[in-house]
Amino acid sequence: MPGRPPDDLAAYGEFVYRFVEHYRGRVHHVQIWNEPNLYIEWGNRPVDPAGYVDLLRTAYTSAKKADPNVYVLSAPLAITLGEPHPEPNKWRAMSDLQFLEEMYQAGAADYFDILSANAFGMDLPPEDEPSPSKLNFARASLQREIMERYGDVDKAVWFNEFGWNAAPDSFSDESLIWQRVTEEQQASYTLQGIEYAQEHWPWAGVFNIWYFRQVGDIPPDNASYYFRMVDVDFVPRRIYLSVKDKSPQLVEAGAGFFQESNPAVTASPSGWSPRIDPRARGDAVLVSDTPGSSLSFVFSGQQVQLVAWQGPAGGRLLATLDGENIAGLPQDAEGRSYVELYAPTRTQTSLPLFQNHSARRRTLRLTVSEENHPDSSNTECIVDAFEVSTSVTRPIPTIPVILLVGASIVVGAILGRVSTRPRDSRD
Repeated sequence: MPGRPPDDLAAYGEFVYRFVEHYRGRVHHVQIWNEPNLYIEWGNRPVDPAGYVDLLRTAYTSAKKADPNVYVLSAPLAITLGEPHPEPNKWRAMSDLQFLEEMYQAGAADYFDILSANAFGMDLPPEDEPSPSKLNFARASLQREIMERYGDVDKAVWFNEFGWNAAPDSFSDESLIWQRVTEEQQASYTLQGIEYAQEHWPWAGVFNIWYFRQVGDIPPDNASYYFRMVDVDFVPRRIYLSVKDKSPQLVEAGAGFFQESNPAVTASPSGWSPRIDPRARGDAVLVSDTPGSSLSFVFSGQQVQLVAWQGPAGGRLLATLDGENIAGLPQDAEGRSYVELYAPTRTQTSLPLFQNHSARRRTLRLTVSEENHPDSSNTECIVDAFEVSTSVTRPIPTIPVILLVGASIVVGAILGRVSTRPRDSRD
């Protein structure tokens, strides 16, 4: 039946393996299940945190066997204060906080890379204080506290469903599962929520706004109809216009430390591939050995350093600033400025690209050169991060954010983090 966990975990593991293997290099993230703390999502049976961990373990092991670089996301939990099951000591709906706690007790920490969470604001503003007895946007920070209590501090939290519901005031209180706000509040709270996370939650990653557009199967007399950013016929609502207007200025990186996964970084998908590497800043890098493959970094600052890996197989990255050569960098035979990634031994290094420019919007472009150092065995280029400052003083790391408009629920804000380590206070 729909929503029922598999009876045969081995068969499910084989399915996950085949899926990840088939889409290797094209699908980089997989989420395992949805809201298992609700009976309706667990086959109309009492919810079972340990049972979900068994499912998660099977999926994680199979996915990593098919592609070690795929990221496995845990299932987002429905925010709920709980509803007992008729059977003693069982639940139809278990508090997301209790469910997550019991997941960790069952050993879940070893079987996901990123925690998925849902963050609905109900009828409260983003800055409303969290409480175990309250449903609001900041409840996500209580889930984070559980992660930290179990020592799981190196992982990011991505928001699978995020938003406020703007149902008309004609709806009865009983039908407003997510409470309600005005359309103006929906728009402003959405942006304020992302900005709040940017300032206060260094562990926060992707925000998927629930939702962009539904296909016509939700009638207007259902409160969930009023999460939409655009109507079924694509007429934009107030929230869509606010997100659209805000997006351009948020894609630009300011002073701070920015991972290669930050939205200010755009890499050609045909040439650059993400790679999970525990030695990297943030446990991941972008790798390319394809000449002509380029990536760009949009920023505003006076100085930029490239955090990269050098080694015996290192190539060269041609570097331009707003389309021009960068003064102070070496130039090849064709007069192109470049960054040298060859070194006799493999090491991570910070390479100054330029300094003392005016702090305005600029585009740095790095392109894999067809030439390399005479002693290099390859043209491999490994990009780890960027650091931007507005003076000679090292900046305090900040969290960049971008708003993306996509189909269904994939309208998000990426805070430049995949499964990062707080030691960088990054993105």
